[in-house]
Amino acid sequence: MRRLAITALLALAGAPVEGAELVRAPYLQLLRPDSVDVLWTLADDGERLPATVRFREAGGDAWRTSGERAGIECPEPLLAGESCYRVRLDGLAPDTDHVYEVLVGESVIGEPAEQRFRTPPPEGEGVVHLAVLGDSGSRPPGGRPRQDDVALQIERLAERSPLHGIIHTGDMDYHSTFETFAFDAVIFEPYRSLMSSTCLYATRGNHDSHYPLDRLFTPPGHASEHGLSYSFDLGAAHFVFVDTTLGFDPGQPGEQALEWLCDDLAAARARDTRWIVIVTHEPLFTIGGQVTESIITREALAPIIDRFRVDLVLSGDDHNYQRSHQLTLRMAPEECGPLEPFACPAAECYDIVGDESRRHFDHAEGSLYIVTGGGGRALYGESFWFINPRTATFEHVDKRFSSVFNSIHHAVELFVSPVMLLGRAVDFNGREIDHFSLSRLRLLRGDMDFDGELAINDAVALLRALFLGDPAECLAAGSTDGDRLVEIDDAVLILNHLFLGGPEPAAPYPACDRLPEGMPDNAGGVLCRRSGC
Repeated sequence: MRRLAITALLALAGAPVEGAELVRAPYLQLLRPDSVDVLWTLADDGERLPATVRFREAGGDAWRTSGERAGIECPEPLLAGESCYRVRLDGLAPDTDHVYEVLVGESVIGEPAEQRFRTPPPEGEGVVHLAVLGDSGSRPPGGRPRQDDVALQIERLAERSPLHGIIHTGDMDYHSTFETFAFDAVIFEPYRSLMSSTCLYATRGNHDSHYPLDRLFTPPGHASEHGLSYSFDLGAAHFVFVDTTLGFDPGQPGEQALEWLCDDLAAARARDTRWIVIVTHEPLFTIGGQVTESIITREALAPIIDRFRVDLVLSGDDHNYQRSHQLTLRMAPEECGPLEPFACPAAECYDIVGDESRRHFDHAEGSLYIVTGGGGRALYGESFWFINPRTATFEHVDKRFSSVFNSIHHAVELFVSPVMLLGRAVDFNGREIDHFSLSRLRLLRGDMDFDGELAINDAVALLRALFLGDPAECLAAGSTDGDRLVEIDDAVLILNHLFLGGPEPAAPYPACDRLPEGMPDNAGGVLCRRSGC
């Protein structure tokens, strides 16, 4: 089995290196605005070969070279006879496309030989593009599994706009045991091209708990000592991965992880982080097959999520797609951790914020819960009854919090900017099955340069954007008459008001307004990168 896995990977990843076999094709870790680590694994029986990576900005012709160096160590090898190689590329330009080639000895490894990646923008800035999937790790022999179909759709998302990361909500591997190893077949083979161009951020699922994922992946940022919990900043968002396999009842390891989570979120809020996204394997709110398991997870995590105004929660475990309404808790604790169990029936725990039918949310309060467990494993349908783990009785499933449910294989695409978070779910055929957005933008109508006042230069900037194609920080600010369109009469309105005593821009001018719903993405959306108020 092991030899077959290596042979299959070699067929995909290029010719073998003299004196060694390529086991895991080059993949990226610790992708930052100015650096990235490139890793690969050879079956070289311990006889390490000289290894370098040459790299340059896409479109440039000045190659640089980096080699292995002290202090940047590989994880411990998973299997006997393997050697991990790791090279850090420093001095990269933020938010820029780069290409690289991996050399072992004189041989270039990988297919294609020249790989590409895009560095993320500086922290707090720019637009970050992510893909999210979960419960994927099942590739039966013969045929084309749904896991590969979902991976193909993520590749197509990356072709349209380079990804800054792939978030996996857990259960990456349903086949490995303490005696056998299948991770190559279920992760490094189906996501080979994706992992060569961006980082995979792993969440530990219940099927992943029997071997250490940190021997394959390096948790970035701030890591907990308990389980695979870690956090990091990416663009304008703070991402927190919580290991829900630890258990959260008193005395279990998860109790200490909750204290770490409280401290981490408090620090994120203290530095005025724009967005907070939490990733778990077990969902907190679900109407699928994992309702019973979700009760204990919700009791432990929901009060913390509500206390720190977490914006988005991404989970797996239930093999389907779900989106909740925007929720707030009725009984959040005054202090954070150590926590008492938050036991209450689901219907009595939360309130729905605003109109239940909305897809676009501009409230600062409330959290949105997404279940994305359709990465390839057999699907789960809706549940109507469940066993309450606290009372051991059958109860009817509360569905009031649920907005969208679709039992289909899929992935989720996210765009995150300082003023807006856009998401959509795409099925294994590339069809959009849901979309949603969270908004932080408040703008002054007509204030094209975001300096907080209306002036002649704003009218000039609007006209240049319309007729010369000049970029605008947020074209949506140009809708001065409030009709959600940006046209020449908006510039005329600004000039008429400033110099002829004409009417003011539409209400709420001279106060700030939120981004008007219904604006097309190229007139606002993720291109609105900062707030004018």
